[in-house]
Amino acid sequence: MDWSVAETGRNQMNLQGQLFNSAGDWVADMYKKTANPRVYLARNAIQPETGKRLFWHKGHSLKSAIVEANNWQIFEEDDCYGSTNGFVWDKGTSRTASAVNQLTCFYVDFDYYKIPKYQHLSAIDFASLVMQENSWLPEPTCVVDSGSGLWMYWQFKRPPRISNKTDHKWMPTWQEAESFLVDSLKPYGADSACKDAARVVRMPETINSKTGRTTHAWHLADRYEFNDLTKIIRDQKKVVEVKSAEQRKFKSKNKSNTVHSAMGHIRNPYTLHWGRMWDYRKLAELRGGLLHEHRRMILWFYAVSAAWYCNDEKSLRAEVDHFCESYLGNSDDYVTFDYQSTVDRFKQHCELKSRGYTLDEIWEMLGQGSADLYKLTSKKIISDLEITPAEQRKMRVTIGDEEYKRREALRSHKNRRKAGCKTRDEYNDQRRRSTAENVSEALRLRASGLSVRQISVTMGRGVGTIHRWLKDS
Repeated sequence: MDWSVAETGRNQMNLQGQLFNSAGDWVADMYKKTANPRVYLARNAIQPETGKRLFWHKGHSLKSAIVEANNWQIFEEDDCYGSTNGFVWDKGTSRTASAVNQLTCFYVDFDYYKIPKYQHLSAIDFASLVMQENSWLPEPTCVVDSGSGLWMYWQFKRPPRISNKTDHKWMPTWQEAESFLVDSLKPYGADSACKDAARVVRMPETINSKTGRTTHAWHLADRYEFNDLTKIIRDQKKVVEVKSAEQRKFKSKNKSNTVHSAMGHIRNPYTLHWGRMWDYRKLAELRGGLLHEHRRMILWFYAVSAAWYCNDEKSLRAEVDHFCESYLGNSDDYVTFDYQSTVDRFKQHCELKSRGYTLDEIWEMLGQGSADLYKLTSKKIISDLEITPAEQRKMRVTIGDEEYKRREALRSHKNRRKAGCKTRDEYNDQRRRSTAENVSEALRLRASGLSVRQISVTMGRGVGTIHRWLKDS
């Protein structure tokens, strides 16, 4: 369907669609067509001993999560949450972005109750307003009245599955689209912290303790193909970027530091930093499973890249702590740093980038200049972590010029083979066969009584060539 032009009936979408009967039904629908994911349920529950609330989460099988969600509804529990994406079952993993292995949807959390001009609207009326004023936005698959705000979900027909062979593609593509989707809807109260893949969301048919209201969810529209949704979002992003550039009369500059990868040039920062996170983990594996040198530096590097996928202090801390515990030797005594400042600086970086500033302008405006640790190049990372040429061969994006040239040569060779070009051995073998056939034909013609000159004319070859063939035979 072409969403570039709003249709008459679209703005009157059926927001009174099918109501989910239970919390378990919503969980089952969210994870439809997934393959044995780990599902996290969480609560911000009052502790009987202290009377204070404590947030906790626990991983479940899908079947167990459905049962537990229904129990929470039956016993009218409050402040209940569930994950939307699937996680791995690997030992030692938890609810972090790097542990996500199945993507089910895009989502936006609207805290519209914080905006005076929208406070009087019901969740349904607010959803209608958002859709009417954003003609490019596809109709959400379902919406959730969270008791004070609104969640919108655009669910996938076929949830992308992330593996070591494909995670360089799905997660960066998802995160780029999710980040733009949330950022573009900020004027309507979209929560900028709720755009990471490890997020838990308020569960329908449970109680919001702040308002005492029960949350409800409606199924509104069909699911979408992942690539169709990302194209819609990417096209809108291009429109916004062009307008921003025109307003600033922005002229693009050539990048002085080109970043390479196993797949060629990096497509966007999300691809780059997801690849770097993978490389840091791979480096630990190559060095015996745990890193004992450059621990403080690599921890910082990992946090800078993880900030592209973790949008608040808690999620970034969880991601970096998991890396620390899994890949650093003597992880208990590593030096901590200010996670919140990393998150804040990343948000400032993204805000300036969305307004059309170049990377050099952003680094200058942030006040750090070329010495800024956030301005990481592959050359700096390779130097600081002393990554050897042999180790670079196992890296995804953290490679130097020599390794890039080697990969380009291999890629060029492979492309020539695909195009039908023969290898040198194949070419030489073909020449030998052709020469043997020509010699045999020259001998046959000579035996029939033809002269060398007559054979030359018949075969279309020079007299000298015919002499050589007959002599060598």
